[in-house]
Amino acid sequence: MARSSGKPVNIIISGISRLLSISTRYPWFTIITVTVITLLLGGISSRLVINNDYDTWLPEGDPLTVLYKEVNNTFNAAAVALVALDLGDVFTEEGIEKIRRTTEAIEAIPGVFSVMSLANVIDFREEEGTIEVARLGDRIEPTPEGLNAFRDYVLSRELYAGTFVSRDARFANIIINILDEAEEVEVSKVIKETVENMWEKEKTYLGGDPVYTAYIDQYMMEDLSVTGPLALGFMVLVLLFSFRSGWGALLPLSLAGVAVIWLMGIKALVGWPLNVMTSAVLVLVLAMGSDYAVHVLNRFRSPESGDEPSLEIAPPVIMSALTTIVGLLTFATTDIAVLKWFGAEIAVGLAITMFLSLTLLPSIMHAFGSRLMKKWQAPKDRPDRFTPIAARLGGWGIRHRVLVLGSLAVAVIAAALGMTRIKTSSNYLEMLPEDSLPRRASYIFRDHFVGSYAQTIYVKGAVDHPSLLKAMIRIENFHRSLPDFSGYSSIADLIAEENHLVNGTYSIPDTREGVSSLWLLLEGDPMLRNLVTPDRTRAIVNAYTGLEDGRDMKRVSYTVDDFLAEETGDTLVTLDRQKLSPDLDEKILQIILRETARELTRLAMYYSDYAVGEESAGPIRDLLEGRRIEPLTVKETEDLADRSERYTEKELFISDPGAKEEIRRAVTKILNSWKNRDIWAEAVLPELYTTITRVPLDERTLVIRDLAGWIEAEVRRIRVGRVAAELAGTLPEHLGPHFEKRARGALAELYSPLPVFFSVKLRDLAIPPEAVASEMKTFVRQMGIPTFYEIFDRLLHRSQIQSLGLASFFVFFMIWIGLQIVRGAFFALSSVLVSIILILGFMGGTGIPLDYGTVLTGGLIIGLGVDGVIHIIYHFRRSRLKPEEITVTVSEVGRAITTANFTTTAGLFSLVLSKISATINFGLINGMAILIVTILNLVLVPLLIVLFPIPNSRGNQSGTDGS
Repeated sequence: MARSSGKPVNIIISGISRLLSISTRYPWFTIITVTVITLLLGGISSRLVINNDYDTWLPEGDPLTVLYKEVNNTFNAAAVALVALDLGDVFTEEGIEKIRRTTEAIEAIPGVFSVMSLANVIDFREEEGTIEVARLGDRIEPTPEGLNAFRDYVLSRELYAGTFVSRDARFANIIINILDEAEEVEVSKVIKETVENMWEKEKTYLGGDPVYTAYIDQYMMEDLSVTGPLALGFMVLVLLFSFRSGWGALLPLSLAGVAVIWLMGIKALVGWPLNVMTSAVLVLVLAMGSDYAVHVLNRFRSPESGDEPSLEIAPPVIMSALTTIVGLLTFATTDIAVLKWFGAEIAVGLAITMFLSLTLLPSIMHAFGSRLMKKWQAPKDRPDRFTPIAARLGGWGIRHRVLVLGSLAVAVIAAALGMTRIKTSSNYLEMLPEDSLPRRASYIFRDHFVGSYAQTIYVKGAVDHPSLLKAMIRIENFHRSLPDFSGYSSIADLIAEENHLVNGTYSIPDTREGVSSLWLLLEGDPMLRNLVTPDRTRAIVNAYTGLEDGRDMKRVSYTVDDFLAEETGDTLVTLDRQKLSPDLDEKILQIILRETARELTRLAMYYSDYAVGEESAGPIRDLLEGRRIEPLTVKETEDLADRSERYTEKELFISDPGAKEEIRRAVTKILNSWKNRDIWAEAVLPELYTTITRVPLDERTLVIRDLAGWIEAEVRRIRVGRVAAELAGTLPEHLGPHFEKRARGALAELYSPLPVFFSVKLRDLAIPPEAVASEMKTFVRQMGIPTFYEIFDRLLHRSQIQSLGLASFFVFFMIWIGLQIVRGAFFALSSVLVSIILILGFMGGTGIPLDYGTVLTGGLIIGLGVDGVIHIIYHFRRSRLKPEEITVTVSEVGRAITTANFTTTAGLFSLVLSKISATINFGLINGMAILIVTILNLVLVPLLIVLFPIPNSRGNQSGTDGS
């Protein structure tokens, strides 16, 4: 019987051992109790639910998490599902009808927030001087001519082509926003089932993050039915090879199977869901759980065991289990919920297997031991193979110590260099098989549409104020300089498009009244719910990306963050240039020229497919400065004067010939006297008041103000046209009408009397208060899937470092207080840390990413790897052997160590047949790490004990005090 050393920790372990030994005195009571508990928990496990919705895994207190959830709660912007229909030709009666029927069917699904397609997206057109707003699908005439006209119109509109219909007119795209409070993955499954039941499965493609999550759920359940039985089969082979007995395989795996049932029941009770890592958890509990049973059974078989083998083996088993459990519980400090669940679940599973190994297994051995041991005895001509291998490895390492230590040093240095190349991956799409249906669908969305991932710029402030709408247009135009993004939409876009139809300029009106008149036409349209809140205090700029690699997403996310940090701020200022001194106005003008040149360059980059580079901003700025203000020619002045008469009659309703002629002369005078300056409505009012006298007094003020605004707009239009023509000569040809429209809108801001700036642009200027037309507090941040992956990448890195550091500390502390020897703890950590460095270097060298599976490697291997070291040191200290005789100890425990670790490795390697790359990587990397740990436990640890002797419990100091 094991004796207590009198030290507190050993007394505790001894006490636990004796408490557990009660089961051996009442074996049938233990067996029956465990059976009843197993049946109860097995029934409770049927309540388990699946949760692979990883936005629920984010830490509650993280600022970006809070913002992400705020945006999603407000606009349902993150949960976007996509349905692409392969129609051959969209613009046929059959194709349009399929789009309409699919749109209506999806709209009827509970949990769907909005559905947009060619059938119902908003469309506004200018007809006879007014804007008509309608659903795009309502404008279709079902005749060959009507369908051809519809085709031409849709493919010419930037809002539709490439977003709702592929540019080759083969595919139609339906965009679905799912309610934030709904179960987005379950809603996606219903959408998938609905569409596939309606149309040919091979001609329907589903994408978007919730859809990819639904596929992860599907593959996870398939994995559970494949990898579990396969892992069992591999572990049976290892146990049969080691123990050469059916009972030697059956008992450990049966105990582990009971532990799995208990764990599943406990998961259901406490609310831990099934998730992408569940198959890894179950395989690990089966594999690692059987390890403790292997050590107990090995002790029962040992000829050196006493009357109570379970009590003799209990201290190292308890010490090993507690150390592993503590190492795994360090995952509870990570910020990703699935990692917390993973660590807690395996810790609970191992605690259960430890408990069963020291209670149920001894009970079975006491109840049936004599019969089992007879059947267990292997023939003498079938010697144990693991024991001599373990002993030889230990002896070889001691004899070739220089080679071992030198080789390890070189390998560690090389691995450390490889570690610097490790990339992260938190993208579900990257975890799916290359030939899977969702991956093929993602290629459709990437190659024919705008991509399957949304990114948003979130804005707070008075959204219906011209200054904020102008800022949103500017931010969007910057964003267009990023490759792989398109499909832009915002309330600012819609207002600018309306203004283009009414006034010929794709820009935001300078006045709030001008914005309100355009906004009024959009009121009540369902599309606005996705873009702006009803109180007009929050809005988003939407974009989509075809990027799929997490590194690319992180890169563009950082780029946008850098831009927003540099170019935006918390205050938006509108200046009145008429109230600035000439010197200050010139400085403001230089800022405007620089910013406009940069904006035009970014637009040119986007529409030239990035053939234009940032270096074009300098020449464009020089062109703007030289051509911004040029006098109108005589012909332009006469034409504008002539048109003023028509404007007076048709828009101002003045028919008196004398008044019309007076207005014509006033306009001509203004054009001549202001020909070398900006013409602003407010500036020319005094001159018009003194010139125009024949308009009735009660109408005069309104007429003059409207006329001043018309003069400003028309002169601006002429000057913008001139600069745009010059600009076209400096840029590549064929940038297209969409570039020209947006470029003219950017140029129009050059002539605005009320320029808008984020205050960061004005920080070096002393702006007088009277020149500030308005000042607004704003909030601008990016959000969406690229930012979401940036958050997870950051958390994955932090979780890896955090779990590795904490596990190292706590495991060292546990071994130290358990074995009462510092060197033993160092030996244990040396073995596992070298293994971790080697395996992380392998990841960096081979391109295996840090993902939801491999991020667990550090803390997991520290917890698992020390098991063998604890058994070697524990048994060595209880022996009378000298340090150089450590191989004897290795031969005694070698079979249990190798059997236990090879069982775990076999289970882990079974995960490589998963369909989910995170699970594959988890099994491959951790299986390899366990193999490396096993070899180092048998080679490096004995060598360290010889080089730095430790005392045994009988007092053999071997020249050392054992500290």
